[in-house]
Amino acid sequence: MFTSERQKTLARAVFAVYLFLLCWLVLFKLSVHPGELVGVRSVNLVPFAQSLRVNGEPAVWEIGYNALVFVPLGVYLQLFWPQKPMVWKWGAGALLSVLFEVLQYAFAIGMSDITDVLANALGCLLGLAGCRLFGRLLGDRLVPAVNGIGIAVEAAAFLLTAALLLAN
Repeated sequence: MFTSERQKTLARAVFAVYLFLLCWLVLFKLSVHPGELVGVRSVNLVPFAQSLRVNGEPAVWEIGYNALVFVPLGVYLQLFWPQKPMVWKWGAGALLSVLFEVLQYAFAIGMSDITDVLANALGCLLGLAGCRLFGRLLGDRLVPAVNGIGIAVEAAAFLLTAALLLAN
């Protein structure tokens, strides 16, 4: 997958920033002050039963967002471990999601929901499959494309965060 050590180093750096942003989003809900965390401790083990509701209706978009933020995890797992079985990489993504839910419960920083685990695992699977598909189409251009997209999205996230912090 990687044609140079420089590409691999850059991919590792982009992945590390992604993991930081993912932890900040999932565990800390993008808050910058610990006092802003909700202090909620609950568990839902019935899929889609207690998903976020807006005006009494299930917020399907929230499930989609959960899947979307785990797509890069699948992409990077595929890039770094192309020789590992797909089920192993997908299991690693699902396990990370379970870890996040357990940490949210343990530290009372959010609601632990099986729907989130399922959506996150789906996102990881989509990332794995997408990376394999685009790898066939792009060949050696896949890694530079992934790195470029990752850098652009992360830069946008940091700029948006800075703007929000300055506005508040």
